[in-house]
Amino acid sequence: MELQDTFDIVHDNIIYVTNNGDYADSNNIYGISYSQSTSSSHSFDVYNNTIFTNGNYAVYLNGVSNTNVTNNGLSAYIKTGNDAVYIAGSNNNINGNYNPNPTPNSDVLNLPILKANFRNEIISESENSEKIVYVAVNKNITADGGNGSIDNPFNTLRALSNYIKNNPANYIIYFMGGNYIIKAGDALIPGDAIKGYNVTIKPYNNEKVIIFNDESNGYFIEFSFVNSFKISDICFENIGNGFIEFSKYGTSYVDNCTFKNSKQISVFSARNKLIVTNCNFINHSGSEFMFSMVSKASTDNITMNYCNFINITTRTWFDTTGKNFLNLNNCWFGYNNVNINNAKVIVSNNALFSISENQIAPGLFEITGKLMWNDTTMDGIDKLGLKTVYLSSPSGNFSDNNPVLKNGTFTVIYKSDSTAHNITAVLDNEVQNLLFNEINMSVETTDIVCGENATVSVILPANVTGNVTVNVNNKNYTKNNVNGTVIFTISDLAVGTYNVTASFVGDEAQGMATAVFKVSQLTPDLNITVNNIIFGEDLTVEVNLPADATGEVIITVDGKNYTVTIKNGKATQVVKDLTANNYTIAVKYTGNNKYTPIEITKNISVAKADANLDVSIADVDYKNIFTIEAVLMGINGVKLTGDVIININNKLYTVKVVDGKGTTAGDALAAGTYNFTATWTGNNNYNNIKSEGVFKVNKIDSNITVNADDIKVGENATVTVNVPSDATGNVIITVDGKDYTVAIVDGKAVKTIADLKANNYTVTVKYAGDNNYNPNQNTTKFTVSKISDYNMNITVPEFKEGVNSTISVVLPKDATGTVTVEINSKKYTANVTNGIAKVNIFGLSAGNHNITTTYSGDAKYDSITKKGNITVIPNVNVNLDVNDVVMIYHDGTRLVAKLTDFKGKAIVNATLYFTINGQTYNKTTDANGTASMGLNLASNVYKATVSYKGSDKYNAVSKNITVTINPTIISKDLVKMYQNDTRFYAKFTDSTGKAIANKEIKFNINGVFYTKKTDKDGMADLGIMLRPGNYILTAYNPVTGEEKGFNITVKSLIMQNDLTKYYLNASRFEATVYNKDGSLAVNKEVTFNINGVFYHKKTDENGVASLGIALRPGNYTITTMYDGLDIGNKVNVLPTLVTKDLSMKYLDGSNFTALTLDGQGKPLANQNVSFNVNGVFYHKVTNKDGIASLGIRLMAGEYIITSYWNDFQTGNTIKISS
Repeated sequence: MELQDTFDIVHDNIIYVTNNGDYADSNNIYGISYSQSTSSSHSFDVYNNTIFTNGNYAVYLNGVSNTNVTNNGLSAYIKTGNDAVYIAGSNNNINGNYNPNPTPNSDVLNLPILKANFRNEIISESENSEKIVYVAVNKNITADGGNGSIDNPFNTLRALSNYIKNNPANYIIYFMGGNYIIKAGDALIPGDAIKGYNVTIKPYNNEKVIIFNDESNGYFIEFSFVNSFKISDICFENIGNGFIEFSKYGTSYVDNCTFKNSKQISVFSARNKLIVTNCNFINHSGSEFMFSMVSKASTDNITMNYCNFINITTRTWFDTTGKNFLNLNNCWFGYNNVNINNAKVIVSNNALFSISENQIAPGLFEITGKLMWNDTTMDGIDKLGLKTVYLSSPSGNFSDNNPVLKNGTFTVIYKSDSTAHNITAVLDNEVQNLLFNEINMSVETTDIVCGENATVSVILPANVTGNVTVNVNNKNYTKNNVNGTVIFTISDLAVGTYNVTASFVGDEAQGMATAVFKVSQLTPDLNITVNNIIFGEDLTVEVNLPADATGEVIITVDGKNYTVTIKNGKATQVVKDLTANNYTIAVKYTGNNKYTPIEITKNISVAKADANLDVSIADVDYKNIFTIEAVLMGINGVKLTGDVIININNKLYTVKVVDGKGTTAGDALAAGTYNFTATWTGNNNYNNIKSEGVFKVNKIDSNITVNADDIKVGENATVTVNVPSDATGNVIITVDGKDYTVAIVDGKAVKTIADLKANNYTVTVKYAGDNNYNPNQNTTKFTVSKISDYNMNITVPEFKEGVNSTISVVLPKDATGTVTVEINSKKYTANVTNGIAKVNIFGLSAGNHNITTTYSGDAKYDSITKKGNITVIPNVNVNLDVNDVVMIYHDGTRLVAKLTDFKGKAIVNATLYFTINGQTYNKTTDANGTASMGLNLASNVYKATVSYKGSDKYNAVSKNITVTINPTIISKDLVKMYQNDTRFYAKFTDSTGKAIANKEIKFNINGVFYTKKTDKDGMADLGIMLRPGNYILTAYNPVTGEEKGFNITVKSLIMQNDLTKYYLNASRFEATVYNKDGSLAVNKEVTFNINGVFYHKKTDENGVASLGIALRPGNYTITTMYDGLDIGNKVNVLPTLVTKDLSMKYLDGSNFTALTLDGQGKPLANQNVSFNVNGVFYHKVTNKDGIASLGIRLMAGEYIITSYWNDFQTGNTIKISS
């Protein structure tokens, strides 16, 4: 059996495969195999199979994942059990496989043996694939009886039976929801046609299916020959005289079904092992409840788990032809007393029903019903289903008369004014009666004060015996009833309200009563003792309470709470660091078990304190700034912070005092004595304070500086005197015996003195002082001299052998006279004009030379001389003579160059480099300094370079020229329309330019050679009939050997582009068509071929022909044909309804989505999209993003979904894994 699908379940098969040849390890003989190479993932469940093969493995699965091979009987040639399984892949499981020896005999099994005489072959079977058919139940059907599809299901069991007979396979039979009446003669009995296959019957889509069997029918469903038969989730409302026969092979299953009103031998006819789970059997009156037609030696039991049996009145429960038993496990028989007198029936854990009461208030009870197993456990009791219990009572009412047993239990409230209670509960056939009495009783209590004992008195009839229990503060107190009054004393109760519940439980009655009482507190006396203080002192608060008061008081001062423990009725708190202010002292007692909380207040004041202020100002000299120092101290040496205001000479100064000290700079005052007053205004905690004092400002000596710079003859002497900037008055300046009185302005006195002779001078300055400065004097000296510190700048150029040069000498602008340059004892002289002299030097030889430059001087400037050295370098310049070249291809012309030195003398045996057409050639000059090269290049215009790289004697030199080689094939590139009459023409000449007449020449284009003959003018031509495109045509000259290429462009008659468009939008495929003369082809017919269809269109006035594209989304090739030319293009039609396949887990919340687009590919909102999946249509509207979503809640499997919108539909696959 070779598996082909991406997911398969293979179970309950017997496979026997043999090879008639000898065994070999390479034999690929398997019972079940998979060995495909596809992109999808592949998962399989293989279980409960029996496989015999004489190959190397019984199961061979290659390239699979999440695959289980479990509980199979496997036997290969050598390997058995788990060893006979080969799996390659990830996350796979091999477990519980065993050796099925002995090998079964095919005659005994009555199954076909799969045999093959082969080696290295694979047997492929598809028996595990399932056909799905549908049966109509109260549905409209077609007249043909149906075909088993969901749209046209079979309308009778007989039609289905005939179909199965003719199409044997594994089947899932779906009954459509509703009522199905089986008429006389209508039955599902396919016989042995599907021998060895599997059949499952269940409702479609979990719909409710009810089947009524006609009274005259016997077997109405019979699958005796299948390998496995399953029925689930169907209600057989009327069995009548009919019954269902199960398979005599494998195991049959019945799950979650209901069977009612059986009147025949048995509901079932079991032919082999049968397992029934969670089923209901109601009103069965035949001869046997269950009949087993197994072989005499068979021990395959019938097992029924978690089933309900109601009104089973059959003669016997079980009858069998074999040695098997009927096992009834965890079942309910409709009554507590189970009496099955049949040795072949084994009952395990039958269910029992009971009820009980629990009083919750006078006249109010909880009634609880329970369904449990006879071993008092309840595990799995919920599998018997929900059961309704019917309650009744003549003495009271229920919160629910028909409660449902959920998980085996129910609780309702029973209310009654009676003292005698009678309750009846009925579950199916089981009746439970509950009888109990209630007495009248009361509770008496009184309120108390904390610390007292509470007394609770319970009054009830004196003649009843039993226990009275009182619950106070969640604590129980119990006493016996002696004389009808039971008294309880309760101590140590805290303040509060207490609920009292008294209950009585006796031998013959019960009762309950309630009451409420309170425990209250006392209000204590509370006093405060506290006095006024001055800032800086501590505040003591003393609180007095009763001596037995305990707990804490909260003392609040200035918004701060102090929690103080009470000792002997007193609590004391010292409060520090209070600022000067008025305060309210609040004291709050929190109370205890005896005393209530209480709070009182008292007012006190904290007065301001006096501070200490000390201010000092030290004496200073004039121009210095005085400094004010202030010290401000509070009580206990506390350093204060604040502003101290100082008044000096009616000017106020502020000293910022921080941490008790502050300093500030004053002003620079005039010399004198000053009084001051200091004041601090105080703050929130200190009063204001005042202090006084005196300080002095002393006169200072003045500082005088004198400055007079040296000058040259004819310049003015300037004497500058500097005194303090605020000095006043005059200074007396004495120079060369003469006094000059000069006023002081802004600390400076300046005097200019002219006509001084060359000499050394002393300057004396005297200052008499003023109100702030003492008298002082000072002196300085200066000199008057000639000009000698001028510059003479000499500029010497590069001297080259045999070349004249000029030396430039730059002097002061007003200098006059001459400059003389001496070289090799030869003098060269030039006049100075505007301060510049230019001296010409002639014909120096190469080498080093000494040079002396002398300026003669004049009336204003001294003479000056400078010496130096110059170098005359050798002359290494060369001349390179070369000219442009114009020639005909291969006419023998050479490129010639000549190299000489600066005197015109030939340079011999030098290497010249000729670079042309990307190549460099080196040539050696001859006795004339000449070198040359031949020009054997193709005809063209070339840029050439001739260069000399120089030597130790000569400089390098390079020249660029142009070399023009005219062709012997004369033509030009050709552009023509496809297959028009335009031809290619070329003229052929020899190397002298003479035409080659009547000579065969060749053309090569597109890989084909053509031979033509020139005319008398050397002309030859060629017609071009190629398809549109760009080509190279090569012409060959047989005389000169020249080959020359030309560009040939064949222009298309059709111009068009590929087209990408959205489905059914307005975009068209367009082609522009031209005539062979290059003009637009107007009103001409153009043929288009797309998707195998030809279309004929006319061009418009612009030569354009177009075709609308209404094809479904996909890729197409369109061919445009005109005047013998055809051109292909791509047309891509994009969908406007975009979907994709969906793979998901069962109920993982995934949605299948469809995107709607307009003709430009933009999402469309508010579009109605329809989906058809599993035969059901759904209609959705797209959101703002153009997406319509459909939630998928299908069972695990593979489905086809079709999406519809705007006359377009597309199909996808939905794969749901469990």
